[in-house]
Amino acid sequence: MAVITLSREPYSGGSTLGEAIAMQLGYTLVTREDFSEIFREYGLITFEEFYSSPLNIWERLDEVQNDYMLFLRKVIEHIGSLDNTIILGRGSFAVFPDYRDVLNIRLRAPLETRIKRCMLKEEIDHKEARIRIEERDKIRNSFTAHCFHVSQANLQNAFDLVLNTGKMGEDTAVGIITAAVCSLETADSDSGNSVKDIKTDPILLDTIRKVLGEKRAASLGK
Repeated sequence: MAVITLSREPYSGGSTLGEAIAMQLGYTLVTREDFSEIFREYGLITFEEFYSSPLNIWERLDEVQNDYMLFLRKVIEHIGSLDNTIILGRGSFAVFPDYRDVLNIRLRAPLETRIKRCMLKEEIDHKEARIRIEERDKIRNSFTAHCFHVSQANLQNAFDLVLNTGKMGEDTAVGIITAAVCSLETADSDSGNSVKDIKTDPILLDTIRKVLGEKRAASLGK
């Protein structure tokens, strides 16, 4: 029983790896679409609209935006309390520092590798791919810095495991992460916090279970 947070640089292979790990472990992968659906259930703008706001928005968070961030953190905590989940991005690593049953993972790759992947996936040239990646890097860095107070200098220290997907194939990365999760599950440790101790709101928890349950049912029905 464990929770994985999977942070990643754009085009480092996070989405594909998340799906492969979820299939290997039988975990539920929670994506931006799931967050957006949960937010819609509460009548809020989607996470992606909030996340993709102009860069300077993080420097002038007002009361509404602060409430939004508190709700996001609450949603992440509730997802973690369900156990056996993989939370893709959304700053989730910053919500679970020093949790004994959470594995915070960071995926990275050299810029040129990410540019080539972007060119292939989006069918654009090298210049456009570089601009797109650098813009997304700025948005993500600004988000974690201003919303979770994690600077770039301290970013790598926030993770239990950092993998360079430019130096290994998908099967190797999945194998390393799976082994780390199995080790975490069998570790005999009572130090640090546990997702089992998170206090939950029954209504929010039911909403999350509903969204993730419908997603799982749809996946099994394919």
